[in-house]
Amino acid sequence: MSLHDSPGNSDHAPEIDPAIVARFSDRVRARVDHLSVLTRVAAHPAVKFTSDIPEHSISFIKNTPVPSVPSLSIPPDQTLLDEIAEDQGKEIAGVRDQAILIQVLKAARFCETMANQADAPDPAKLYAALCQLLVKLGADNDDVMIVVRHECYNTLVDDQYVTDGGLKGRRVPVVPVRASNNLPNCNVTGHCLSNTSNSNAYDGDFSNVVAAMFSPQSIMAGATSCIQSKVFFDKRYNGWFAQSVLTFDIKPDRAKHTGKIVLA
Repeated sequence: MSLHDSPGNSDHAPEIDPAIVARFSDRVRARVDHLSVLTRVAAHPAVKFTSDIPEHSISFIKNTPVPSVPSLSIPPDQTLLDEIAEDQGKEIAGVRDQAILIQVLKAARFCETMANQADAPDPAKLYAALCQLLVKLGADNDDVMIVVRHECYNTLVDDQYVTDGGLKGRRVPVVPVRASNNLPNCNVTGHCLSNTSNSNAYDGDFSNVVAAMFSPQSIMAGATSCIQSKVFFDKRYNGWFAQSVLTFDIKPDRAKHTGKIVLA
């Protein structure tokens, strides 16, 4: 379903002030950029946008009813729309980050293994594993970044293995470390972006994953559009709806730029 195939959307739908829609769209995009730890990766020129991928792209569509406006003549409350934009931006940021991280993990050529579950939150052992993985990736990977889940990130910061957002004393420039609970650490089935056309590309068993290390060259991304948002009145439900759509696809690309840390 495209942005223009909204339920109840028709030639007779009421008009809405374009400024209201523009504000809603801007707030959704700003929220995504603010919350996504991978905005830099998604926007990097090395994340190639090709004509091959969009034909297999999928759309993540978020429709939200705007409460208490059952009238064509009463426009949606701006405060309510702002709150919806915040919620939709947060959800889209999470979906996009997780989609990127899943494909990064599938692309990973290099792997460092930690002995057991108890080692993962041990900052000294995790730091040692990250350093070993950096060595495996090689010196030419000067634009790599690391993503770990929040509990691991906090222990690294507490013991000063991560300072000012970067891994302590390993390289110049400093290797950035980011915290994200969108790094999967479970068996993912029935992912919202998986379907038969992409062979359930976003499903997989990631239950032993501790960290991902990658550069923008690790993945290939395609998008038919940036995030698009609209506000419309649905006559079938006699109410206003706010909708945001992200249409894209991501695939593993250069494995030599990619690694992961897993539990044995």
